[in-house]
Amino acid sequence: MKKRLFSMLLIPAMVVGLLTGCASNVQEITLKEEKKQVVLELGWWGNDPRHVYTIEAVEKFEDLYPYIKVNLDYGEFSNYETRWNIKMKAGIEPDVMQINYSWMKNVSDGSAFYDINQVNTVMDLSTFSDTDISYGTINNSLNALPIALNTKSFLYDKEVLDAYGIDLPKTWDDILAAGDILSKDGIYILDLELSTAWFVVESYLEQETGKEFVTDGKLNLTKEDVEEMLTFYLSLVEHGVTQDFSTRDANHFSDGTYAGTVLWVTDAQRYQDMLPDGHKFTVGSYPVLSGASRTGRYTKPATMYAISKNTSYPEEAALLLNFLLNSEEMAVLQKTEKGVPESSKQREVLEKEGALEGILYESVQQMDEQEYYLIDPNYENNTIRDGLKSAVDSILYNNVSVEEAAETYYQVIVDNT
Repeated sequence: MKKRLFSMLLIPAMVVGLLTGCASNVQEITLKEEKKQVVLELGWWGNDPRHVYTIEAVEKFEDLYPYIKVNLDYGEFSNYETRWNIKMKAGIEPDVMQINYSWMKNVSDGSAFYDINQVNTVMDLSTFSDTDISYGTINNSLNALPIALNTKSFLYDKEVLDAYGIDLPKTWDDILAAGDILSKDGIYILDLELSTAWFVVESYLEQETGKEFVTDGKLNLTKEDVEEMLTFYLSLVEHGVTQDFSTRDANHFSDGTYAGTVLWVTDAQRYQDMLPDGHKFTVGSYPVLSGASRTGRYTKPATMYAISKNTSYPEEAALLLNFLLNSEEMAVLQKTEKGVPESSKQREVLEKEGALEGILYESVQQMDEQEYYLIDPNYENNTIRDGLKSAVDSILYNNVSVEEAAETYYQVIVDNT
């Protein structure tokens, strides 16, 4: 780290001569005297444990670079997102900030953030794959870098399945059959909250038809496709695979009502903590129809870091970014709390620490063995997601036909893609 620091500093030739062969503490004193104090701001969201280890990491960073002071802007997700939107519009966002992939895609044409390529002598990009870099690149400008990747995984409480003699499901038919068995005792093989249910039915449709939902923002689905999605969801409810949206209650994880779920794998620990004592999730197969040309499985950067285009100190901001994404210190503190790191340097650290294990790591390995696609922000459109619930509720509770509900829901999708 110090070698990289020295390369940034404009040390007079005479000072360099004095430093040659001198002890390292002389170098540190000279640097403190020569370098102007810099103040940066770092923004992120999360729970209390995340705040604790991030603050500790910042303290270690400041120890390494005593001329850099880092102010902190953090909180819960909803509060952070609200503040972030206001600050972005005012041009006073943090110098280095955690962002969502969809935020970057929605607000930037490539110029909304600082181009990290411009500080690639400070930010080590060699630890990221070309694919990683492409996730944050818009119009040849590297707007952000992924901390980790996220994917939807099928997770099961194997204790419950074993008690009923049910093997881990591998196909959609296996899931329907397990639903038929477990639902007789009021147990559901999958908990599907609204956004997850949307992903599941859309994934099934892609497997069945080979159609991508959208291509470069252009909708590929027809009204008949939407009708098929609704029909598939209703079959999951009919077979007792899941509760419908209006009767679902996430608290049922704690009483054993749910024997599995589908969710972003970075959320897995939070849901596993709800399971009864002695129970834990096991990663199941991602079901794909036989002969399907598309798996319908998607990934996205779990979260990303970006540098403000308005920063007065791009090189120092890049130093902080590099520390967060590549340093051993941050890897040891963060482990896999934000996902399995995409930085090869941090993965190596965690491998040596024995920290690459558990459901999150297993899901990432499984993803690497299966075809997957980068998610389009349209997939996470709240209006489209909410439209699925409205369509299902109208069928189950208002005697609306599947055809009529599909026609209404299709228009919602058209209007929001």
